[in-house]
Amino acid sequence: MTFGYIRVSTDKQTVENQRFEIKKYANKEKIIINSWIDETISGTISPSKRNLGKLLNRVQKGDIIICSELSRLGRNMFMIMSILNNLMERGVMIYTVKEGYKLGEDLTSKVLAFAFSISAEIAEDYPELPDVGSGRSVPISQPALKELISGTIFSVSENQGRPI
Repeated sequence: MTFGYIRVSTDKQTVENQRFEIKKYANKEKIIINSWIDETISGTISPSKRNLGKLLNRVQKGDIIICSELSRLGRNMFMIMSILNNLMERGVMIYTVKEGYKLGEDLTSKVLAFAFSISAEIAEDYPELPDVGSGRSVPISQPALKELISGTIFSVSENQGRPI
């Protein structure tokens, strides 16, 4: 099966632009889209709490997911890489309209899948930091903060006399 996946972040955005681009791409590539999944939700939300999670559980080897661009899958690199790694390990292909990716079972895709899997493992070792302006904070001790500041290198522009 071929799925068209569309995500917008707010109800002020429309899914129709992405749908148009995906349809245009599918027509050019002679692909029939069997099912559409669209949602209005932030890409920072875990895929398991989005329609994307249901799609990820549904797809099988040989299926194709077409989206307008990789950023529709998630808002950070590690989330996107984890999703791509999962799909590629299961033989699900992902095509993107804007970047022109056709990630599947070819050698290039397997090399990318390997890189994605390494990145996904690295991501598990680090906590997810809150978004700026989210109202959440990360507690840090005063000695750790002093060490962080003391290790920071500042430079001043000769022309403008301000830190760069």
